[in-house]
Amino acid sequence: MIALDGLDNAVLGTGVKDGVEVLVYDAYLVLEMLYEAGHVDMSIEDYLEQAGVNEQGITAPLFVFLDDNVRAELIEARTRGPVSVH
Repeated sequence: MIALDGLDNAVLGTGVKDGVEVLVYDAYLVLEMLYEAGHVDMSIEDYLEQAGVNEQGITAPLFVFLDDNVRAELIEARTRGPVSVH
């Protein structure tokens, strides 16, 4: 598993991507940490590219945007039938 330097506090746990166990990070917390480090305009995608993580393919970590609204949208959408959410 690939761990990203300085982002240990944002680790939620592990997940599986294409059969490979990877670290899972809280995306909102990572963005906050990048902001506090002076990277005000940096997105997670920019960070991953700059850090060379994108080159790691399926072993690269996952980033989750925890959003309770998605759950509510999914529940509501299911009451109307098959619908794309978000």
